[in-house]
Amino acid sequence: PEAGIRDVERSRGLGDVYKRQTPLCITRQKIRSSIPFLIERGIKKIYVELFKADFEENERKPVIIGITGTNGKTSTTLLLAQSLTHQNKKVGVISSEGSGIYPKLEENEYTTPPIDICYKYQRFFSKKKCDYVIIECSSQGLHQGRLDGIHFTYSIITNIDQDHIEYHKSLKNYINSKLKIMNQCTTSIINFDCNNLKNIDHHKHGCRNIFYISQNKSKNKKIISIPQRENIKNLENFNIYSLLMIFALMRLEKFKTPTIFESINNLNPLDGRRQIFTTNKKGDFIVDYAHTVQAYKNIYLDFNINKKICTLFGCGGDRDKIKRKIISKIVDNYSSKIIITKDNSRSEQFKKILNDGFDGISSNPNYKMLALLIILLINLSLFFVIGNIGKAFLRNAGI
Repeated sequence: PEAGIRDVERSRGLGDVYKRQTPLCITRQKIRSSIPFLIERGIKKIYVELFKADFEENERKPVIIGITGTNGKTSTTLLLAQSLTHQNKKVGVISSEGSGIYPKLEENEYTTPPIDICYKYQRFFSKKKCDYVIIECSSQGLHQGRLDGIHFTYSIITNIDQDHIEYHKSLKNYINSKLKIMNQCTTSIINFDCNNLKNIDHHKHGCRNIFYISQNKSKNKKIISIPQRENIKNLENFNIYSLLMIFALMRLEKFKTPTIFESINNLNPLDGRRQIFTTNKKGDFIVDYAHTVQAYKNIYLDFNINKKICTLFGCGGDRDKIKRKIISKIVDNYSSKIIITKDNSRSEQFKKILNDGFDGISSNPNYKMLALLIILLINLSLFFVIGNIGKAFLRNAGI
């Protein structure tokens, strides 16, 4: 990016290099090279400044929305993109479900890609004249600086519960990583019903324009709730807090209430998010990609169904091992039958993951591979498929 290089060179007396159009290498340590090089210990800051300078040269700047949280950030990202697209807005998306101009998304390797990929998409979205850009922001992506230099018009924090503790080492560190987004936004929208968020002094952070969402009505003008919630159709297909965030953001963007309801009522359910299948003889299926303790609790409590439940789930390898027993206990409390299956074991032995899961279950679960799954479903009333294994289930079950 020429503007960025020019600024860096001038600040270090390298104007002559630029005038001669000579290639320049910026490095952390001395290298053998025939081209001029600059040794800079703080190379990451230069890296960010170069990307920023290039992006800021674009004349058209979309509204940039960063969404983070323990649960619901992917759903909120995609449903918000859907809602804005319904109002004929062009929406760029960077998320764990893919990146591109909604709804045409290409697969991603990361929830939040490396910084160069993020800026590459930013330039692309600006070139395509997107009205909005929505970025799903993981705690690790924020902590590792993958979003450094990006100024969000809005940040949305869906909730914060304990997660990724093996990476962050403590709940405090995890929360601080999430809240980092408040230092790089103009307006923040926060879930007031989440205890871990309610008890934090948000004004310690850089954002001074803070709004909240809540299921409960309040006279406080900073707390936004949905009026006449009975006007929302198919509420069981969506998490209410995702809808609250959509309502809040669209209201702050000056959309009229009937227009917001129109968008919400035309939402299509997302694959693997409270996805309901009804069959004639094999019972009902609910597929959800939940992977946190609170998300597991929510999926059972929100449906509150008085039927026999069989649950298929798995736990990923090399991730938050402490959660396995807790999640297994939740599954055990609500299920009459349990199937534990592989769910991306990574470098860990599946037998070890399985044994950790057994610790939370009062009776031995049946472990069957996915190919045998359909045989086991005869005579079951309700079947939950929870976690990333739901993706494989949708590909292979043939419902």
